Amino acid sequence: MAIEVVYGLAPAHADAQDWALLDSHERQRAGRISQPEARGRYIALHALTRRVLARRLGLPPATLRIDRGRHGKPSLLGQPLFYNLSHSHQYFALALSDEGEVGVDLESYHRRRTLHLSRLARRCFATAELEYWQKQPEHRREEVFLQFWTLKEALVKAAGLGIQAGLQHCQFDLTAPPHPVAIPDVMRGQPAAWCWWQQKISPGLLISVVYPAQQGSAG
Repeated sequence: MAIEVVYGLAPAHADAQDWALLDSHERQRAGRISQPEARGRYIALHALTRRVLARRLGLPPATLRIDRGRHGKPSLLGQPLFYNLSHSHQYFALALSDEGEVGVDLESYHRRRTLHLSRLARRCFATAELEYWQKQPEHRREEVFLQFWTLKEALVKAAGLGIQAGLQHCQFDLTAPPHPVAIPDVMRGQPAAWCWWQQKISPGLLISVVYPAQQGSAG
């Protein structure tokens, strides 16, 4: 299988069967979501994730056990399948790999204000990334921003880190895939040890995937 990415519209409603599939951690998180619609979408999406994983493994969804790393990244206990989940508004992306860790990030375009993006870019982009972004015409600014942003998020997720690792230390050259230009020191390796893949799957939706270089490409 190498790497597979499943994406689409997230389920909008949850039922009792969805709730029954969640573990205590997921139920606690769901309970902290005050907005009913958002809570239902969270429950339904995480139940769907378990069903997709179980189908790939040929197991009943209720038998899956999920562990979580220091920074919250989930992993299957005792199973030869790695995964990562991302969602943006009503859309989701689930990356699966039978060879090693994987990170995915999904973002949808919402005509964000350039001033807001500029503040984030100055704080989270490397110097070369910021210069490249600033050279883009106004109508390209949001798309290019999200190209960098999703790659950075996918990288720290693949490594099992949070954004506190320093997004400004995750550097990419959009014109020169497949390896990052630089990675945070805490990752203790070389940029060439990681690969990235990115696709605009609709006019307003972008997916980025990052994975160790020894794995097959995403698709």
